[in-house]
Amino acid sequence: MDMKDDTDWSMLEQQAMREYNDKVLKWLTKLGEEMVRHARLDRAGGVRHFTDRTGNLRSSIGYVIVQYGNVVTSVFDGDTPPAEGYEKWHDTAKAQSNSILYAESVARTLDRGKTWLILVAGMEYAYYVEAKGFDVITGTGNWVEANTERFIADFQKYLISKVQ
Repeated sequence: MDMKDDTDWSMLEQQAMREYNDKVLKWLTKLGEEMVRHARLDRAGGVRHFTDRTGNLRSSIGYVIVQYGNVVTSVFDGDTPPAEGYEKWHDTAKAQSNSILYAESVARTLDRGKTWLILVAGMEYAYYVEAKGFDVITGTGNWVEANTERFIADFQKYLISKVQ
């Protein structure tokens, strides 16, 4: 007796890919939140962190997740208050708008066949602050690189978990 396989393998493959992509987005969102928290934190231990008098630079730190060429998550929701006397230069909306535009411009340069997590500090002077030896987001990038093996292991565990 011949057995006929009526399984729609194409549909199962598409469903598995959707589930995988959903898990990737959830995991990268968690990592993005950790990265933003790390970047905004004033750290001791030899790290020269900048003084954000207007609150704009720290407010501009956020992330986007790009999946297959499309920005699917955009998180720029911090509002760091200005130091006393700097209120008139505080503009969270501009800081976050700059960041989103910059992150989107970076996203357009990336391979459209992959998923990317992009951390940015969108104020135009962030680069100059770092060039003076202060940590804006480079230290967070170094932290991610130093913990890559742990992040990969955590991601692998998350992929096989039943968490949806």
